[in-house]
Amino acid sequence: MNRGYFGFEALSVRYDRKNVLTDMSLDIRQGKITTLIGKNGCGKSSLLKTVFEAVKPSSGNVYYRGKSVKSYGSKELAKKIAYLPQVHEAPPDVDVKTLVSYGRFPFQRFGRGLTKEDYKIVDDTISFTGLNELKDRKMSELSGGERQRAWIAMAVCRQPEILILDEPTTYLDVGHQIDVLELVRRMNTQMGTTIIMVLHDVNLAARYSDDLYAIRNGNICCEGCPNEMVTRERMKKIFDVDAEIYRDVTNNCPYFIPLKTLG
Repeated sequence: MNRGYFGFEALSVRYDRKNVLTDMSLDIRQGKITTLIGKNGCGKSSLLKTVFEAVKPSSGNVYYRGKSVKSYGSKELAKKIAYLPQVHEAPPDVDVKTLVSYGRFPFQRFGRGLTKEDYKIVDDTISFTGLNELKDRKMSELSGGERQRAWIAMAVCRQPEILILDEPTTYLDVGHQIDVLELVRRMNTQMGTTIIMVLHDVNLAARYSDDLYAIRNGNICCEGCPNEMVTRERMKKIFDVDAEIYRDVTNNCPYFIPLKTLG
C-alpha cells in the first residue's frame, strides 16, 4: 500500500504461538475521527499498542508521514502522537493541574522545569477541557468521569497532531461517556487533532466517528463511514448479531438495537 499520513503496514502480532493480527494494513485519514470496533479480544488494543512498541509486532510497520515510527526519536514522536491507554494510574496525591502539566514533558529540556509558555498551555488546556473548578483537586477525590477528563487533558496539553485513545469510555456511566466523547470531538473540530480510538459501544462510535474499521480474525473485515457500517448485514458479519437499524435524526447517524445472537 502507499504510505499516507499515519497507519499500519502489513502488521502482524503474535502472543506466544497465537496470531492476534495478521498482515494488517490500515491508513488513517488526517483530521478525522477513526474508531476501531469488533469483538472482545480481536486485537483492537494490541494494534494501538504497537505505535510506541508497548506491543512489538512480529512483522510489519507503523508509519507516520510516510516514515516508520522507528525512524523518529522517542521525544520527537511523543510531541506529535499522544497515546492514552485503557488503564492508567496517577499517585493519589497528585492534583489535576499537576497531572495536566505532565503533558509538557516531551518539550522540556534536560534539567529545566516548565517555561512561561508551558504554563500558559497548561492553563489554556484546563480551560478548554472544562477543568477549571477541579484543577486544585486531587485525582483521588474525582469521579471516574472527571479523572478520565483529566487524563485526556494531559494528552491535550501536549498539543499532538494525533491522539490515540484505547477505550476512553470504559467503566463510565452514559452521561460521562457522552461528556468524554464531546470533548474528543471538540479536539477534532477546534484543534484539528486526528483521533484514533477503540470503542465497544457501536452506537457511540457511529455518532462520534468519521470512519469505522471492524477487526475480525486478525484483520480488517470491513470498513466505511457510519452509514455504511451500521447495517443489519455488517452487524451480523462483525458481531454475529441480528439487529434492527434505526436513524438518529438529531445527531444524523444510524444506530442499532440487537435482537439476538447468531450461531
